[in-house]
Amino acid sequence: MQAHNTALLQIVSTTLSANELSEHSGLDNHASQQPPAPHAYFCFETSTMCKSGEADEHIRLLSTLLRDKAAFFKERSHKGDDISLFWFPDKDKTTMDLFSPSSLNFLAAYNITLIFNPQN
Repeated sequence: MQAHNTALLQIVSTTLSANELSEHSGLDNHASQQPPAPHAYFCFETSTMCKSGEADEHIRLLSTLLRDKAAFFKERSHKGDDISLFWFPDKDKTTMDLFSPSSLNFLAAYNITLIFNPQN
């Protein structure tokens, strides 16, 4: 488990390579290993840019970063790629995460599945 709060945006593609996913997303790819297509993946970890302990802040950051790439993400979703956002709260976090309507609207607009990893 991470020692910090982070959201991990992941795209798993059956047609594009990891390099193509990284290039077109406009984000740095922070994945340490990437298989080639048909199951290439791209990962972006928000803790590299956002130190907040609130999931909503991490989603707000992503919505700002991806605003100009909406067509790419919607196209990838339409073509069957799996786009997920994994939320990993700090293991010492004691409060429940709440998501604003704007965060939930962003996830829905980009067809991003939210996967919450509760504390152990």
